Amino acid sequence: MNSDYFVVNPSKAPVRERGDNVGREHDALVSSLDQAMDQLSQVERQYLLDSELNLERTFAVIQLLSAIGNAGSRAAAVITVAEFLAEHGENVHVRFGIGAEILRSFGDRRLGWLKSESALFEEYSGRWNTTSELDSDQPAKNVSVTRISQEVGIFLQQPDGQQRIAFWIEGDGKQSENAFRWLEPVLQAIGDVLWSRPRRDYWKWKGKVGSRIARISTVAAVLASLFLIWPVSYRVRCEAKVDTYFQRMVAAPFDATLEQALVKPGEQVKAGQVLIRLDGRPLRLELDAVEAEIQEIRKEHDVALANRQIADSQQLALKRRRLDRKRDLISDRLSNLEITSPIDGVVISGDLEKFIGAPVERGQGMFEIAPLHTLQVELEIPDYEIGYVQRGAVASIKLDAIGGQAMTLKIEDIHPSAELRNDQNVFIAKVRAQNHDGALRPGMLGNATAYGPLRPRIWSLVRPAWERVLWWVGY
Repeated sequence: MNSDYFVVNPSKAPVRERGDNVGREHDALVSSLDQAMDQLSQVERQYLLDSELNLERTFAVIQLLSAIGNAGSRAAAVITVAEFLAEHGENVHVRFGIGAEILRSFGDRRLGWLKSESALFEEYSGRWNTTSELDSDQPAKNVSVTRISQEVGIFLQQPDGQQRIAFWIEGDGKQSENAFRWLEPVLQAIGDVLWSRPRRDYWKWKGKVGSRIARISTVAAVLASLFLIWPVSYRVRCEAKVDTYFQRMVAAPFDATLEQALVKPGEQVKAGQVLIRLDGRPLRLELDAVEAEIQEIRKEHDVALANRQIADSQQLALKRRRLDRKRDLISDRLSNLEITSPIDGVVISGDLEKFIGAPVERGQGMFEIAPLHTLQVELEIPDYEIGYVQRGAVASIKLDAIGGQAMTLKIEDIHPSAELRNDQNVFIAKVRAQNHDGALRPGMLGNATAYGPLRPRIWSLVRPAWERVLWWVGY
């Protein structure tokens, strides 16, 4: 109601000829009307101010409920309410807590959530159990408000009655008496929205983790793609075996009996070193018999010459010559009863201790000797990969019996024909390895990688399947 519509102008009022009394009554009426208009204007202004304030508070409550609903966790929603109370109070301190029979979490609007070791936490823990015994107003179900001295307490009970949330608002006495009465009608709604929030921000956590995992997965996918398509030397996986580079077989030179074995496998030997001794007694007996027979033939030959038996003397001369050859052979065998090593090296095989006294045959292998300062590694290359391995290619060899870094060597030779090893058709490639420290031993097994021409890294994995598919389609 606008007061401008009730302005009275005395100069324009009708004048009646009634004397002085009439004039006095007119002045009193005008004064009363002016006073009433002033009071009406004040009421109107107060009404407009109250309406504007109520509208502002209504918007603030709506924004508060929206902010609580958007909070990811109950703790974040409680802090949102505390900020709202501090914003709409004047110089107030807002503290808050969550718990059931005991105070579980406590915080201050300016300090945030406090640990149980803090003094404020201990103080309000003592007050937690006594709050339910205080006189309180109950503006709504599951909501209570207490006003003690300079503090207003707002308690929001969980619908099932298990837990509650408390807000302590500390100000001066006048504020404690009248503060936030306008908020009491909506405390029930605020409590319902608060209790609807999860205890922890699971969705936010999952969103952050999901977003981070997505970024990491994208980067990992890009790096993995670059890693797989990057051109590198084609790798051929194969098995490796250490063997001697060259070796000598020590065999029995003639049929004899083994008398003594002087070395064992693994021993280092020098060229000319005696390895075994053969029994020479049968040869000596045979030599004595041959020499006796030669003496007898010689006498018969002399008698034939004396009797001029030319034909008989010639036959006896031939027989004597044959016996001389036999004697020389026996003598040579007697001089070779000790078998020596032909080269410097290590006895690879030939444990003859249990064969002492046993006969040996001519050509029978006795010992295998090979030098170990240079060895040979045989690579078993699968036959379907042989097209990617050439002579002179680099190979990385890792032996099971030797730790440390793998050996990187060059392939010196590849056998022209394949062999069947371990039920697999393979080509044997040979690599020479120096063994100055003596760590390598013949017979050691391991794995090797032979490097071929440049190809995408993934080609080693997909090539067999790709070629099989092409074969199926008839390409």
